[in-house]
Amino acid sequence: MGYAVWLPFPFLLLVAVRLPGTTSFTPSLDSDFTFTLPAGQKECFYQPMPQKASLEIEYQVLDGAGLDIDFHLASPNGKTLVFEQRKSDGVH
Repeated sequence: MGYAVWLPFPFLLLVAVRLPGTTSFTPSLDSDFTFTLPAGQKECFYQPMPQKASLEIEYQVLDGAGLDIDFHLASPNGKTLVFEQRKSDGVH
């Protein structure tokens, strides 16, 4: 089980994913990565998660034509959870 993220514009993106534990005393899993997305392309990432865990995704466009992207977050069954157009950053 995981979430999918599609990012369809050319840009350099910094993504930070925080997967907190199920209680406030459980250590969290933090992960950051930066990638380049060619013009007109989509990129999809999956993050496996334990049941009842929470997920925070933060993104920021660092370089590119308009410094903005479309961001789509979907559940494992394909249901859209977040869809943003022409944003330069976001936290979900």
